[in-house]
Amino acid sequence: MLMLGVVRIGLALGILLFALPAAGQSQDAAPFEAAVGPNALLSLHTSRALPHLGVWAGLSLHYANDPAIAQLNDRTIARLIQHRVGAEAALAFGLWSRLECAAALPVYLRQTADNYTSASGTPTGTGIGDLRISLKGHLWESAGFGFAAVTEVTVPTGDRNTLKGEGVVTFLPRLVVDFRHTIGLHVAFNVAYRFRSQRRLEDLAIDDELHLGLGLEQQLGLAGLSAGAEFSLALGFGTLNDNDPTVSLRKSPIELNGFLRWRGWRGLMATFAAGSGITEGLGAADLRVLLSIGWLITAKAPPASPSTRSTSRQKTTSDPIGHKPPPLTSVRFDAVRFDAVRFDALAKADPDRDGDGIPNSRDRCPAKPEDRDAFEDEDGCPDPDNDRDGVPDVQDRCPLKPEVVNGVDDDDGCPDKGKSRVVLSGKQLKLLNAKIFFRSGSDVLEGRSRPILREVAAALRAYWTIRKLRVEGHTDNRGDKEMNVDLSERRARRVRTFLISRGVAAHRLIAKGYGPTKPVAKNRTRKGRANNRRVVFEVLEKIAPKPSRAKGGSR
Repeated sequence: MLMLGVVRIGLALGILLFALPAAGQSQDAAPFEAAVGPNALLSLHTSRALPHLGVWAGLSLHYANDPAIAQLNDRTIARLIQHRVGAEAALAFGLWSRLECAAALPVYLRQTADNYTSASGTPTGTGIGDLRISLKGHLWESAGFGFAAVTEVTVPTGDRNTLKGEGVVTFLPRLVVDFRHTIGLHVAFNVAYRFRSQRRLEDLAIDDELHLGLGLEQQLGLAGLSAGAEFSLALGFGTLNDNDPTVSLRKSPIELNGFLRWRGWRGLMATFAAGSGITEGLGAADLRVLLSIGWLITAKAPPASPSTRSTSRQKTTSDPIGHKPPPLTSVRFDAVRFDAVRFDALAKADPDRDGDGIPNSRDRCPAKPEDRDAFEDEDGCPDPDNDRDGVPDVQDRCPLKPEVVNGVDDDDGCPDKGKSRVVLSGKQLKLLNAKIFFRSGSDVLEGRSRPILREVAAALRAYWTIRKLRVEGHTDNRGDKEMNVDLSERRARRVRTFLISRGVAAHRLIAKGYGPTKPVAKNRTRKGRANNRRVVFEVLEKIAPKPSRAKGGSR
């Protein structure tokens, strides 16, 4: 539906374009068009749109030297524009993180020509350029790859006689494919086609154009800095004077630009770029310099309801997992509760339904026979883990002595000497003098992380009162925020998978990645960033054992 909407808008604008009459001979002779928004490279778009209700405001300054050269009738080469200094104001708005509406208006502060005057006048002075309006639709994203469609229209607000505008509406549909890697690399490819009426600029016949662009950006991992480059090519079409091979070259500008970018505090972003044309095509400057600054304003999350806020401060206590868990009474292993209920009606029909010798009126598990292992044989329930240490009796070398989780033979079921590195502190399962490590920019666990994760798994098996636990992934603020959130999500899922492989029930674990949104230290220092890169085990549901009820018949 989104793709269909973008296509419909594009067709409507195309009909409007061809319904307009052709204008005069002049046009904007150096149309470098910076893409709008914090997700863009320079002139290339990327697949992601602004967040829902996010607003982007940007201002840029740019300089171009010799962006327009043509051959006059006397075969001399003229600099139609020798120097151009301009500014551009841009604004964008996001909806549902899928649509992005943007507008940009260039203002030319100074423009000079090299002794060139056309029939329409001298292309010098100040003035505004053509207004650009675009609509982007984020269509698909998976495994780092993204796809988007962009529809762009230019409105003829600039003066075509001084080469500051096209003089007609132009229509530029664009397809975008990009790829984001967890190492902070972002690669984008654009293909676009500009529809416009054919006109002449000295010896050049200007018509439709096919635009191709390839760019990349790499996070440097230092103070929010990144560096990138983009290669752009425009293939011009037309029929006038195309018998001269140099004309075709000058209608097909090729340009290479590099940039350094800083993403800073609360959505601020600044970019410095410089580059040059590889050919002398129309619009490919001998030197181009750009400086821009922008600010992304995102909608705030709604405040938490009073019911979800804590009404009293809870005292944090430390309870080593290595100690024996509280004895079970009315709570069974893995937090399955068996309260005393009435079985009188059932007892009349079947005095001993499971045939374990315990009447239904006294049997807490009337459908499961007692295992008669000399441990609580009077309750009528099988006891697969008598000491409730998380190690089943069939594997437990000490079935009546609970395991102490301390990293020493935690799977044999026998208590060992040594301190536990996993403790329950408040609502968190904390690691003492230990940390979980991953390969840089990856969700692959390092080998040194496996011993402590085995202890976490053993602790969760032993501490059956923890019914639901959230595995949280966190990162520092280096690199792209959305990429960091994705990386932290994959790391959290990796830890969850490991714990499940070590015998923790899957329904007790959920995984969530928060990226850099919940720092515990300042990201200005290396130590602070290291502290922010962490895995947290947050206890969401914990069942407290209730006092034992008297066993027996109905009451």
